[in-house]
Amino acid sequence: MVFSAGRVTEAISFLSVGQGDAQLISLAGPGLWARPTGSSGRAEARFLIDAGAGRQVLEALDQVLGPNHRRRLDVLIITHPDLDHYGGFIDVIKYYDVGLIITNGQESEAEAWRELMTEIAKRDIPVLTLAAGDVINFGNKQFSVLAPDEDFFALADGNEASLVLMLKTDEVKVLLTGDIGHPAEDLLLTKGYNLEADILKVGHHGSRFSTGENFITAVRPRLAVIGVGRNNYGHPTDEVLSILDLAGSIIYRTDLDGTVKVLLTKELPTGTWPEANSRLGAWLALLTGEYKGNQPTVISWPTFLATARPDFNLVPVTACVFKTADRPSGEPVIFSEIAWMGASTGATHEWVELRNLTGQAIDLSGWQIINQNERIHLTLPQQTLFTGQFFLLARQATMEALNLEVDTIFTGAIRNQGEGLRLFDNDCNLIDEVLVPGNWPAGDNQTKQTMERTAGLNWQTSSVVGGSPGFD
Repeated sequence: MVFSAGRVTEAISFLSVGQGDAQLISLAGPGLWARPTGSSGRAEARFLIDAGAGRQVLEALDQVLGPNHRRRLDVLIITHPDLDHYGGFIDVIKYYDVGLIITNGQESEAEAWRELMTEIAKRDIPVLTLAAGDVINFGNKQFSVLAPDEDFFALADGNEASLVLMLKTDEVKVLLTGDIGHPAEDLLLTKGYNLEADILKVGHHGSRFSTGENFITAVRPRLAVIGVGRNNYGHPTDEVLSILDLAGSIIYRTDLDGTVKVLLTKELPTGTWPEANSRLGAWLALLTGEYKGNQPTVISWPTFLATARPDFNLVPVTACVFKTADRPSGEPVIFSEIAWMGASTGATHEWVELRNLTGQAIDLSGWQIINQNERIHLTLPQQTLFTGQFFLLARQATMEALNLEVDTIFTGAIRNQGEGLRLFDNDCNLIDEVLVPGNWPAGDNQTKQTMERTAGLNWQTSSVVGGSPGFD
């Protein structure tokens, strides 16, 4: 590897490359590497993790490094062989001197991948495969490889085998997650890693299949950056943004904020940055924008840390299963009425009503309603408050056909026989149940009269066709 010498500006840049990922990390070493005779300053290493799909990465690198920078990158890291992560490397290695390429060992049959491998071979760039347990050391800075291992490769989706890296410096911890989703996140949690990080590169561009509540509870990032561009996938989803917001994370998106650059510099040019005489350790500044001028937004990390962090309001979710030997507590919520037979408008127009027995607001975040074959497995969203007497759940088509004002939509069908419902709280305590060893205990499939709870908590067939959702 060749390390540059001279003044080093340590930085982590989340590059704006459209719908894709790319992060450039510049780190200063302690003088352990040889420098040209007569040079001064500390050694520097540049790590480019992913590069988007095409040539946009070249412009982004120029914007971050300046127009006259040395065209040298010490390490290129391909988290996994998806085009929106590796495609830009084809042009990068044509324009930059590259010391080493790191991959997770996966291959691709795509033409672009073959072109990249040809360019790498042509330039005789060494390629190294890393896996969980490996470490990249640069002085007192360290990249720990948390994934993948054989368990991640065994998952159905190749995205789940992305290289996952934890960067630790004196100033900050950064978790870089490639395109992992919920299965890989859950594996990382199961393996017992300390995932807590100051900065999170959000997985899979903010897809609804990533960034789960339990994962973010473990990471608790102060800053979350999403690499995303114009797309038809709905990235980033409202669900992911809500989870990060509830965790008290400050969110930046490359589609809205352009390249996001985090400066990690102990010695800053005099007069360039605010609070240049601060005694608070190292600097960490956040720059956003397209780098079209000389006026980026600058925030010092000590000042950022000194500001009050939003409350952490995220509720971890425990996955419950229908089968349990517990008896229901019967409080503080019960099943009140169930239209298991549908309605006169359609056999699938089903709905479920819960009753609040306390008269007080109940936080239902993470509560679950499950049927016996678990084709219905509804997990109530974060910040779901049960403030009234009744809480109505229905299928989308039911809500539209019956013109119901519902609190939550569920998917899946309530079968007529043998598949009751159970209600669990967020700790998987069984709250209430309707067991159906044969037929449902009440209701009329022919007349479409629902099954409703009496004052004595027994079940009876409703007196009116269609029942009375939301009413006694």
